[in-house]
Amino acid sequence: MRQIKTVMAIMGVVGALFLGGAGLTAAAAVKFISHSKTAAGIVTDVLIVIDSDGNKVKPVFTFTTDKGEEVTAKSGLRYRPGKYTTGEAVTVRYNSSAPSQARIDTFMESWLPTLILGGMGCVFLAVGLQYFVRQRLSAKRRQELLQTGHRVAARINGVVQETNYKINGRSPYVISIQWHDEALDGPRTGKSEHLWFNPEAYLNGRTELDVYVDPSNPKRYYADVSWLPKDNA
Repeated sequence: MRQIKTVMAIMGVVGALFLGGAGLTAAAAVKFISHSKTAAGIVTDVLIVIDSDGNKVKPVFTFTTDKGEEVTAKSGLRYRPGKYTTGEAVTVRYNSSAPSQARIDTFMESWLPTLILGGMGCVFLAVGLQYFVRQRLSAKRRQELLQTGHRVAARINGVVQETNYKINGRSPYVISIQWHDEALDGPRTGKSEHLWFNPEAYLNGRTELDVYVDPSNPKRYYADVSWLPKDNA
C-alpha cells in the first residue's frame, strides 16, 4: 500500500509541476504577444524533419522589421507535410529586440507548449488526487459502517485477483464472500476492499469474516479485514 501511495503522490507532484510549467509558458506567451509586433512574411523554404510518427516539416520564413531589417527565421514547431509551402504568405509576430526569434502568428505557435504541459499536468494531477480522494471517502464510509452497520457473519468463498484493475502494473486481490441478506431473505455476494498482497496465507483455516451492512441500503457494506497485516505494499 505504501508503494502505491508513493507512486500516486509522485504522480500528483509531477502533475503540479507540469501545471506550473504551463503557467510559466502561458505567462511567457502573453508577454511575447503584448511586446511584439506583426509583419508580413513569406515562406522561403520547408525543412523536412524525420520524426517518430513519420516525416514532418518546419517552415522557414523571411520578413522585414519596422526598421527595414530583413530577417530569416524558422518555426519552432513541426507540422504535417503540406501545411506550409514555399512562397506562401504568412503573418509573422516578432520582438524588436530579438527579431530572429520570430514566429508565425498562429494560435498553435503561441500556445501549443502551454496546452501540452497543461494537459499532461491535469491528467497526472487528476490520477494522483482521485486516488487519495477515494481513499479518504473509503475510510470515512468504513468508519461509518463500523459504527452504525448491522454486523453479519459472511462465508469466505475464496481469494480472487482482479486482473482488470492495475496500478503501477500490479493487480489487487479481494476476498470473495457471501452472507444472508435479511431484506432479500436470500444470499448476497460481495468482496473485501482491494488488498495489494495475496491474503490466502493469512486465512489459516478461517471460513468467515464480519461484514457491516448499512441497514437502510444493504448494497453498502464493509468487509472487516482488520485482522490482515496493515502494511500490504
